[in-house]
Amino acid sequence: ASPTPLALSSHLTWTVDQLAVGGVLTFVYSVRSDSGLAIGTLLWNRAQVSVANDTNLLNNQAQVLSQIFGQADVEVIKSPDKPIVKQGEMLTYTIKVVNHGPSLAEDADVKELLPQGLAMQSLQTSQGACVDHICQMGAMPVSDTVYITVVTKVDPSLPLGTVLTNTAVAFSDTPDAN
Repeated sequence: ASPTPLALSSHLTWTVDQLAVGGVLTFVYSVRSDSGLAIGTLLWNRAQVSVANDTNLLNNQAQVLSQIFGQADVEVIKSPDKPIVKQGEMLTYTIKVVNHGPSLAEDADVKELLPQGLAMQSLQTSQGACVDHICQMGAMPVSDTVYITVVTKVDPSLPLGTVLTNTAVAFSDTPDAN
């Protein structure tokens, strides 16, 4: 902002020497909320002006309400225990889930999307619980890492040379831009 504000606790103060009658002065500033604020917290932003000999004090302040929203960056990395499998063999995948932040990933889930030709044998997570093809990990703090182990069996009648593309997708109640 220009001029540079004077910061007093949670207040910013600007001093302007002159403003012509009918003139407009715009201040643009950015703030970062405390990372400890709960998602959904409401914050009031108030602006107030004062000048000597002001004849209308009713238009000297304004306020706006903002709400804290988190943002997580949940990454999923999946790797098989072997690159080539034979019909009827067991194939184990390890899914690594990491919250890169900057906020808590609330109610994080991973959905395992097995392709045709693979049958689920077991699904386990290092945090939370798995049911069917979904692992519910709950809240994931920033830098938290969860490992999911997926044991599958390759269909004995799967045609030779079939390419198996196995996908896992992460979900969270906290917005994730990608």
